[in-house]
Amino acid sequence: MERMSITRALAEKKLLGNRIAKQFSQLAPIRVVIGDNVPAGFKSVKEFENDARSSYDSIRDELARYDRITQAIAESNAVTTVEIDGVQYTVARALEKKKFYATIGAQYLTSLKRFFLDKEKEYARLTEEEKAKEDAEFDSFVGKDKGLKEEELKVTRKIISERHKVHFLDPLELRKVIEKMEKEQSGFLMNVDIALTESNSKTEIEV
Repeated sequence: MERMSITRALAEKKLLGNRIAKQFSQLAPIRVVIGDNVPAGFKSVKEFENDARSSYDSIRDELARYDRITQAIAESNAVTTVEIDGVQYTVARALEKKKFYATIGAQYLTSLKRFFLDKEKEYARLTEEEKAKEDAEFDSFVGKDKGLKEEELKVTRKIISERHKVHFLDPLELRKVIEKMEKEQSGFLMNVDIALTESNSKTEIEV
C-alpha cells in the first residue's frame, strides 16, 4: 500500500486517464492476416503476440491503479469534512453542491433574472401606455366641463390615475429572492475551491 495526498492522487488520476486513453487508441490486439504473412510492423507472429499481451497487461494494470485511486478518493471524500461560509460539508457533498450551483442552480437563477427583467420591461411599457391613456381621459373629461374648480380637478385626476395605475403582483418579492440566491451561490463558489484545495493537500489516502 502507498500513502499519498488527495492532491497528488488527483494529479496521478488525470495523468493515468490521459495515458490510458492514448494506449487505448493504439491498442490492436487482433490482426487479420493471409497465409503465413506477418502483421505489418512486426518481424514475426510471435513478436506481435508478445506485444499484444504486453500492451493489454499494461493497460489492465493502469486501469486497476486508476480504479484504486478513484475508489480511495471517493471513500475519503465521503468522510472528510470542510467548512464553507460557516457550514460543515463532507468533501463529497461540497463537490456535488458546486456541481449543482454551476449547472441547474445557475440555470434556475438565470431564468428567474430573465423573467424579472422581462416583467420590469413590461411594467415600464404599460406605465407609459397607461399614462398616455390617463392624460387623454383627463383631458376629455375636463373638456366636457370647463367650470371645474382646482380641487375638483385634483380629485378627478386622482380617480383617473388610480384607474390606470400599473403595479406588480409580487408575493415572493422576487428581487429579494434573486439577491439571496446570488449571494449564496457566489459565496459558496468563491470559497469552495479554496477549502477543497486546502483539504486535499492535507488529507492522505492509501492506494
